[in-house]
Amino acid sequence: MGRQPRGIQSLEVGGRLLAALVAGPADMSLKELSTAAGMAPAQAHGYLASYRRTGLVEQDAATGHYRLGPFATRLAMARLRTQPALAAAVAATTRVADTAGIMATLAVWGPHGPTVIHRTDGEEVLNVNIRVGTMFALAATSPAIVFAAFGDPERTVEVRGAGGVRERLALGDLLTRDTAIGEAATAVRAAGHAILRNTPVPGVNALAAPLIDAEGDLTAAIIVMGSPARLDVAAPDGVLETLTATTSGLATAAA
Repeated sequence: MGRQPRGIQSLEVGGRLLAALVAGPADMSLKELSTAAGMAPAQAHGYLASYRRTGLVEQDAATGHYRLGPFATRLAMARLRTQPALAAAVAATTRVADTAGIMATLAVWGPHGPTVIHRTDGEEVLNVNIRVGTMFALAATSPAIVFAAFGDPERTVEVRGAGGVRERLALGDLLTRDTAIGEAATAVRAAGHAILRNTPVPGVNALAAPLIDAEGDLTAAIIVMGSPARLDVAAPDGVLETLTATTSGLATAAA
C-alpha cells in the first residue's frame, strides 16, 4: 500500500473539536470542548469561530455553550441519503410526489427529532421553509406524531424544558409527559398513518406514513403536503393510497 497523501493538519486538528461535539452532550462549554479535543481553550476558540461562520457549529446566546450547527445537520442528512435502504426511500418519495402532484419529503429521527433528508416538489409548489436538515417540531406535526406512534420509546430527543433549558428525554418519557402528543400517537398507531389539517403551516394539509424495516423498526417517514385544493384531508383516499402503498412496498422489499 502506498503512502497516504499529505493532508492539512489544521483541518485534522479542528476535526477533533467536531468529534468531541458528536460524542459529548448536546451543549458543551469552551473548557469542556478544548479538554475533550486536547487543545488549549484559545486555540479551540479560533476554530469554533470559523465553524460558527460556516454553520458547522452554533453558540447558545444565553450560556455561551456550543453545539453542532445547521450545516452539520445537512451534511449528516446528505450522508444518510447514500445508504442503500434510504436511497430506495428517497427514490420512492420522489415517485409519490410525481404521482400525487404535491410535495413529498422523507424524514428520519435525528438528535432533535424528525429531520428532513429529502424533498421533492410536485406540480403544486408550496411556499414553505422545508429543506434538507429541517427539523420538525415535536408537537402538532405529522412526522413527529408518526415517530411518536411507531418509534422506539428508548430513542432520545433533546427538548426545551421550563425556562428554555435544554434536556434530553427518552421518547417514551416525552409521550408520558406530553399527553397531547401521547394521545395523538395512540390514534395514529391505530390508523397506521397521520393526517393533519392546517398544521403546522396554515393553509397546508399533510399526511405521513411510517417506513418499517424487516426487523419491525421505524426507519423513516414519508410526508406529503399540499393545499386543501390538492390534498383534501376529509377525503384523501387517492393520495393516501399512493402513500401507504409506497411505504408498504418499501417494507416488503426490505423483508
